[in-house]
Amino acid sequence: MGEVGEIMNRPIVTLFRMIPAVFFLFPVFHASGQLSLRPPRWWDVELRLTVEGQYSVREADAACAGEFLYEAAWSGSMEKDDADFLLYHSGSEILRWEAREKIASGGNQKVLTEKDFDDRPLFRMNYVLNENGVLRFVFIVDGFPVPRSGAGKKFDLILPASKKEEGGLSPSGYDASVAKGSNEIVFEEKKIRTGPAERTFRWEWKRYQPSSGPGAPVVLFNSHKAEVKITITPRYSSYGLNSRVVKWTGSLSLFHVL
Repeated sequence: MGEVGEIMNRPIVTLFRMIPAVFFLFPVFHASGQLSLRPPRWWDVELRLTVEGQYSVREADAACAGEFLYEAAWSGSMEKDDADFLLYHSGSEILRWEAREKIASGGNQKVLTEKDFDDRPLFRMNYVLNENGVLRFVFIVDGFPVPRSGAGKKFDLILPASKKEEGGLSPSGYDASVAKGSNEIVFEEKKIRTGPAERTFRWEWKRYQPSSGPGAPVVLFNSHKAEVKITITPRYSSYGLNSRVVKWTGSLSLFHVL
């Protein structure tokens, strides 16, 4: 009774001053990642993509070569939905876009830059899928027809896409032309529960395509190097997620924030 009596005899103001110290222990443990007293309520997700590539078209009387550099950032969040996850979109932006295209025809040359391009690459995060404790992020970057100059044959510039789940069709047969590294963007679910998790993925992609169509032969070449850095940070408060306005998009795994 000695110590208990001493505490109970303290002024009520002193006792109230002791209470906040107990509650502040919880965020300290969670922030350090050393002790998890309860599972995260949701996760912040940040992705950064860098792409450097080339393309070329060779015809009987003309040749075109282009090169480009593209950097984009995407941010969002996700929360558990039974065994799966719901993905929320917060925003995306182009951090850098540079392009240069040179065409030679009939002894003349012409050079274009990104300022002469009407189109830009478009990053689209599609969904996240839980495959027996492994989270798979699926995205694609939309390209556009090239060359931008000349009246000759054009083709769609193919830009990075992450590998889909088994049985999923890769856009334009993208996965089959990955020459080095892997475009499989995956995380172990257990690693995102104890603290911030970060992974970097790199790959090289190449496609060489001679044309067999009518008329003069056309040779197409398209290649790029891609790097994806993704960071997932657990959050233990409902603030910041439930306050968002969410729009249903028709997919069990994809929502957009208005």
